Amino acid sequence: MSEKNLAWAASMKGECSASPALLEAIIEWAPVAIIVSDAEGLICLCNREAQAAFGYARAEMLGHCIDMLVPPAQRPSHRLARSRFLEHPAMRRMGEGRALSARRKDGSTFPMEVALQPLAGPHGPLVVSMVVDVSERERLLGELRRAATGLEEQVQQRTADLQRVNRDNLALLDALRAKSASLERLSREDPLTGLANRRDFGERLESEILRADSLGLPLSVALFDIDHFKQINDRHGHAAGDLVLRASGTLLRRKCRATDTAARFGGEEFAVIMPDAELCAAARLCEHIRLAFAAFSWASLRQGVAVTLSAGVAQHEAGAPSRAVLAAADAKLYAAKHGGRNRVAWRDDEGEVRPAPETNS
Repeated sequence: MSEKNLAWAASMKGECSASPALLEAIIEWAPVAIIVSDAEGLICLCNREAQAAFGYARAEMLGHCIDMLVPPAQRPSHRLARSRFLEHPAMRRMGEGRALSARRKDGSTFPMEVALQPLAGPHGPLVVSMVVDVSERERLLGELRRAATGLEEQVQQRTADLQRVNRDNLALLDALRAKSASLERLSREDPLTGLANRRDFGERLESEILRADSLGLPLSVALFDIDHFKQINDRHGHAAGDLVLRASGTLLRRKCRATDTAARFGGEEFAVIMPDAELCAAARLCEHIRLAFAAFSWASLRQGVAVTLSAGVAQHEAGAPSRAVLAAADAKLYAAKHGGRNRVAWRDDEGEVRPAPETNS
């Protein structure tokens, strides 16, 4: 079989439709070592790069088993791999992710990568092996790994030194960051109720309006006012008034949706931004809040205290500024206050302020 394949290799130029000189040049002057072996592993073709890489003359390679190019310890596994390849021949790349070694004539070895290509010969299957010496790449990778290890050790040492020297400074920096975060939170939070303050409310309203306009979604805003709050302060004192405001903030947080923003708008006035809520749905939510205020046991805070809530609800009109929806909600709140208090005003039908729609929930 080997002699026939050797003869085939010698006559291959004449059988190829390409220029014989071109074919010979492609194989002979390819920048990688090319070795063709038969099913028994006998070499029937090799180019000049293969001779240079392994240190053999062409005559010393032709007709000999390709195992001669593999270190003795790896030959059994190489034969097994070659057998499996012939059972399922397909182009494949070897050497990536694991070390493959080649053996030169002088017994020295070098790391290699091999691409295998099955080829149908006239007298049986052939295997084209393209071998690349990756010694230089492995050397450079080794140097890079050593340099990286050394650099990592230096960085770790320097980091440890800095941590020891600057431990107190780092603790101070953490304290300053925590203080800064606390101040930022306080600058956006009403200290009495824990709700957003008017500044934060204004920024969030602008952001929600931009989102609603860009996505074509509804957005509603409600303004709330505690009825007769001045009388509570006058009769029960400002401490009682603060208790009412604090409890009002808690009730609003509990009754609003997770996506809503509840804020203390000023004094006894509160505001809620309701994203994705059309006017009717927003009015229902406000009615829930009004009922919760009416049902709350205010006397548990201070004997004789009773609290009701009035609300005005408006829906943002696309393209309108934030002041427009606030003005509309304020007008509805005014209507609710002058329409009897303890109610939600959300629309006008022929001048009459109507309460929020009933709900079973």
